[in-house]
Amino acid sequence: MLFAICWSETPLTLAVTLAKPQDIILMLIDGGALLDFRSRTGLTPMHVAAKLGSCEAVKVCFCSLLEHFLQVRSIFLHEMPSHLAETAI
Repeated sequence: MLFAICWSETPLTLAVTLAKPQDIILMLIDGGALLDFRSRTGLTPMHVAAKLGSCEAVKVCFCSLLEHFLQVRSIFLHEMPSHLAETAI
């Protein structure tokens, strides 16, 4: 963590710079790394990957964000009045 503080980067923003980043990115995300955390320069890991032209890293980050969004959405969707009305019928 000291490295991230000194250089204003997180392990995830460093991982997207690798030639084959998929496995390490997924491992970091599974370990709790935040995809929306911005470095001191204001960039997220997806920003860094896009700047570097790393399509693989962008794809992994995007799919992970989408998967998280869909999980959260499905949790809250079942609490919406419209869903409760459908199940009552």
